[in-house]
Amino acid sequence: MEILLSIFIVLLFIFWVFSQSDHESEDYSYSEPDEDEDDDERDAWEYEYFGEYDYKFVPGQFHLEYEDANRLKTSRDFSLENLFFVPEKNTYFLQGRCHLRKANRTFRVDRIKRLTNLETGEIVTGKEASKKLLISHYEASPFYLFEKVWRNFEREVSCLVYVARLDGRFTQKEKDVIFNYLNELSKFKMGADHEALIMKELSYRYGLDYSQTIIRRNIKGLISEENKENFNPEKLISALDKIIGSTKKRNPVSQGGYEFVVKLLGR
Repeated sequence: MEILLSIFIVLLFIFWVFSQSDHESEDYSYSEPDEDEDDDERDAWEYEYFGEYDYKFVPGQFHLEYEDANRLKTSRDFSLENLFFVPEKNTYFLQGRCHLRKANRTFRVDRIKRLTNLETGEIVTGKEASKKLLISHYEASPFYLFEKVWRNFEREVSCLVYVARLDGRFTQKEKDVIFNYLNELSKFKMGADHEALIMKELSYRYGLDYSQTIIRRNIKGLISEENKENFNPEKLISALDKIIGSTKKRNPVSQGGYEFVVKLLGR
């Protein structure tokens, strides 16, 4: 009888422990965000809507006076990272670190009441002036020049990356050759910030599938009549020579790719 009573007491204790555990998990369980919350005020990582646009990487320090969709006015320091335009909303958006909320946030430029560039001291009022200030900030950024250079010479870069990656590697020496090539062709002297952006883009390009079909199409565009004055094939071949010569022992696959590109260039 005493044994049965002991077992009964133990079972009651186990039941009590599990019931307390369930209760505690209910108290601390995750709750979905309030559906009434303004979508544009959510953290960028919470909202997949902000994933398909042309991001401009334009870091800077700003102070925002902002009015949200519920007409709540707030003031905050903001570390800007990305600026991008959303056609559906017909406005620019900011992404970055909000120092008021201590979290990543996304803001609509057309709801900014007053904007201060903390690095220059410039202050503007209203959405149009805020947009102009942010676009000026973008046009003065290293990212703007990077985009311009990359857009003008992307086809040449595809040829260089194609040959460089044929041996299954993409070395720093090869990347340096490509950066120096772009720096020579561009009308502007690029610095360390531009180099960092180009190296990041090259690392991304290494994973792309540059097939012979794509290279043929790009070279066809480079040597076309309309592009003839803007393209110097000898400079591209010189850069290809440097990539091939960046290793002590030439890889036969890389050599074959090099000869394929040079032949298409008519040399």
